[in-house]
Amino acid sequence: MTGIDKASAALALAVLIASGLVVFDATFATTRARRRDIGIVSALGWRARDIALGLLAPVLAAALAAGTLGALIAYLTHQALGLPSQPVTVLVAIPAAVVVALVAAIGPAIAATRTPPTMSMKPLASTRGARWSPRATGVASLALRSVTSAPGRAVAALLGAATATAVIALIRTVQTQFHNRAVGTVLGDAITVQVQGPDIAAAVLTAILAAIGIHHVAATEAQERRREIGTLLATGWSPGTLSRLLITQALLISVFGAALGAAVVTGITRWVFHADSGGILTACAWGATLTVILSILAATPSAIMAGRAEPISLLRVD
Repeated sequence: MTGIDKASAALALAVLIASGLVVFDATFATTRARRRDIGIVSALGWRARDIALGLLAPVLAAALAAGTLGALIAYLTHQALGLPSQPVTVLVAIPAAVVVALVAAIGPAIAATRTPPTMSMKPLASTRGARWSPRATGVASLALRSVTSAPGRAVAALLGAATATAVIALIRTVQTQFHNRAVGTVLGDAITVQVQGPDIAAAVLTAILAAIGIHHVAATEAQERRREIGTLLATGWSPGTLSRLLITQALLISVFGAALGAAVVTGITRWVFHADSGGILTACAWGATLTVILSILAATPSAIMAGRAEPISLLRVD
């Protein structure tokens, strides 16, 4: 493989990583939403293996369908562009999709089976980060406290935002400072980056996948804290204020992730390609802005729905 091929492969790997983070978020949200059902069947004598298989089966079925669709699209694209390749090579999309989904979903599935049935019946609450979380004095500080007091649910979404920001910023730096082609000055020709159309599409796709991850976090937050949301609405909070709270949480996660991604790409472009600092900052701003905007748009529907819910329906015991 040439350096250019390796760069394109690295961007494809970034898309797979972002996809895996989305699957992780979705599986995590599903297991949290079904924790009582899992606790009941566990108390009835179901084996942990059977419960895990029940959680993984729909994920793997969706991955199989997605891989098949991806292989079909790849085949049609090859035919339309007249690319020299064997039709069987596009079938790699199927096992790739299944492996990514399995690796991403197996952790939340196993963790769900190890939760004692008695713990599954208790309301969800986390105060592990409350000691060092800021004091809640307004919407912004309350959103920051919610993120820091239960950081586990936001880690995958944060890493997705970091991946998207890093990829977009790297491509933007190569476009603006190296005229679409950069060769590493530290490792020589071992690192060569050339921006092509598919690479730009891969960068945009990582941002979209990061936004989907933020959407899962916002939806999970609204579901798990429905009683708290109902209490806030019942005590006088307006729907707009509550929606702004959830959107602010999504904003903080995306901003933290964008900052991490910007730091990573700054190190790569500064020490490997010797890019100009001003150009790096501009490219990072591009990547962070796109990632944050898409994340806010993805979290807005869940935030609006949570604000418009009736307090009595949120406070009702299941």
